[in-house]
Amino acid sequence: MPRIQCDNRKRKMKANRTTKKEMIACLQRSGYLLEGRLVKYLNAMGLFVEPNQSFLDEKTGISREIDIVAEDFRCSPDSSKVRVKTIFVMEAINNLYPVVLLTPRIWSPNTCIDDYLPYKVTPSEIGKNQHFILHVDPLEIKEIFEWSIFSQFCAFTRKKNGDLMASHPEDLYTSISKVAYYVFLSKDKYHGWMDKKDDEYWRLFQWKAVVVLQKDLYITQENTEGMTKLIKTRCAKLEYNFHYLGEPKTIVVDFVTESAVSQIVKKELDYDEIIEKKIIQLKRKEI
Repeated sequence: MPRIQCDNRKRKMKANRTTKKEMIACLQRSGYLLEGRLVKYLNAMGLFVEPNQSFLDEKTGISREIDIVAEDFRCSPDSSKVRVKTIFVMEAINNLYPVVLLTPRIWSPNTCIDDYLPYKVTPSEIGKNQHFILHVDPLEIKEIFEWSIFSQFCAFTRKKNGDLMASHPEDLYTSISKVAYYVFLSKDKYHGWMDKKDDEYWRLFQWKAVVVLQKDLYITQENTEGMTKLIKTRCAKLEYNFHYLGEPKTIVVDFVTESAVSQIVKKELDYDEIIEKKIIQLKRKEI
């Protein structure tokens, strides 16, 4: 083999070599390690955790993947056949630059708040004049009208000249889109059995879309002079509008930093317990 070709080959082989240090640094820049930590956190909280759940995007015909689907599997023997739970649909993002939620959502009579927190019940609401959902409204209990919701999001990239540019990064937009789509897919298709279920159980299943950030999250706020301020936070809510199987939908996606995941999940589990106790009381009264 000619000397020049041999030297070129050696240089290519050297360039293709990897070290453990390089691989660890690469993993830390990705979201893979974050996903693993989330699985560990949620499992320690007593949730049933399913990582890397695949689903078929019926619009594109492409198989896609959700990072984490988790739910509480507690079952009290004294529950009077009542079951309340939240299904968490999560995407994990290792954001190099901060994510910002901006433009507060002003309430409008055209807003469909029922989809802010999608839920499903058994027995079916149809034909039930005294259904328990009329007496125990999860949207009211979770104080949905007090939520501070934003209607826009952005993240940052740095241009070649060094300037910071705000944009909708493809990975972030895709993650928001996936959790929103999967929530309605799980509700309508995977839990379609609830539509005709007519047994002795009173069920209230809820779905929560969550984007978990490894690094910083900010919201915007205007002061009295009309100047915009950035406020660092650990959690914030985004109203996301999209089409699901040709139908317009609106959902609230929770943005949460890694450090706040356990706190946010525990808060939802506490709500579930409160709601379940109220439904048990109603069931014993046989409304």
